[in-house]
Amino acid sequence: MPSLIIYRDSSGADTLRTYSVFLDGHKIAEVRDGERLTFPIADGEHTVQASIAWAKCKVVKFVVSDRDVIFNVEKQHVRH
Repeated sequence: MPSLIIYRDSSGADTLRTYSVFLDGHKIAEVRDGERLTFPIADGEHTVQASIAWAKCKVVKFVVSDRDVIFNVEKQHVRH
């Protein structure tokens, strides 16, 4: 089964705060500065979104087939 790999670069902005991560509208994790988390994910269409405090980032749509998907929280970027 493929995995969704969520990571957050270690950076100067918001280093002490956590980002909430939502998969298909459901909160699945909180990610801290420099952290990397891995979750199994089913094939098909999905959405992922991050938020910090009251600010929500854009919803990113992606399709999973047979490879892992990597989501960079701060850049709001998905790649296979």
